[in-house]
Amino acid sequence: MCLQGDVAYREAEAVHARWCTELRWSTATSPVALALGYLTPATGRVYGPTDLTERLDNLRQRLAKSNQETIWKKDFALPPECLILNPKATWCGFDPNKSGDYRTNPSGLYASEDDTSVSLGFVDDVCDGVISCSLPGLPPAFARITSGPPDYAPDRRPVTSIADGLTDRVQRSEVRDPAYVEDIARTTLEIRDLMERIFETMGMMNVDAQNLRARRENANIAQQQGLPPNAAQDKAFPAMDPVLGRPLPLTELGRQQHRRFVSLEAFENVLRENPDLLANIVREPMTGNKYYDQQMPALMRGSDRYPMHISRRQYDLLMAWVQRLQKNVEE
Repeated sequence: MCLQGDVAYREAEAVHARWCTELRWSTATSPVALALGYLTPATGRVYGPTDLTERLDNLRQRLAKSNQETIWKKDFALPPECLILNPKATWCGFDPNKSGDYRTNPSGLYASEDDTSVSLGFVDDVCDGVISCSLPGLPPAFARITSGPPDYAPDRRPVTSIADGLTDRVQRSEVRDPAYVEDIARTTLEIRDLMERIFETMGMMNVDAQNLRARRENANIAQQQGLPPNAAQDKAFPAMDPVLGRPLPLTELGRQQHRRFVSLEAFENVLRENPDLLANIVREPMTGNKYYDQQMPALMRGSDRYPMHISRRQYDLLMAWVQRLQKNVEE
């Protein structure tokens, strides 16, 4: 897009109707001022390879021979104008079992063949693009734009954020320095922030539904290890039946418990009486345990599909902070 006075403005107005909310151009004597608002969301269409119909027919026939059903029923079809991908493209034959790339975990993040996990090559509609702007006598400028869904829960913060992950990478060792934890005011602020975020996360979780999922996951993991399915179901919480006025009893119980601990004074008193509590109920990072149990953060799935844990820095800080509290009691 080359902007040259009023002509460029009128040209841009045509584009404005489709994906811009605002476009301003300064006068010749004032500094350049350009504002673009990217608004139009995608229509939500899904695109696939040109041979999708034939591929799904072959999948149905293959599964029918072994008396299996497919989720891709006969009446499923993408509009012909959406079958645009090259069947030989890497994504149309992506197989995580062969590639060693498991970024598509957990299952269900992409459309695949029922029996092989090979990608069907579906691509979601996207809302992104590149804006280029050139002015006479100046090098062109480029910017990437994107439009996404609104924040799922703008008033809630995650237990472990991207910032926590980055801090863990570059400042993990600082919490292992006794001098760091001796500054009890600073570390207490960090712990208070963590406890508030835990409570906020609880506020957007259906613990009862996640518990049922975890019990199924545990049964599947047990079978993969050659154990009977019921050998690990009860590692998660026992299922609780809803009662009148309490349709989600586990969720309600969890929120009550964590609401108490937002008051750090109450949390500290509990830990002074039971200094081993956190070591027993908080999941240590990277232990290799694949089962969803009652350790915290409970019932939450990590990026590898197994139980989520807080960062190593967060865990080490918690443990060091508890030890410092106990030292205060002994003194």
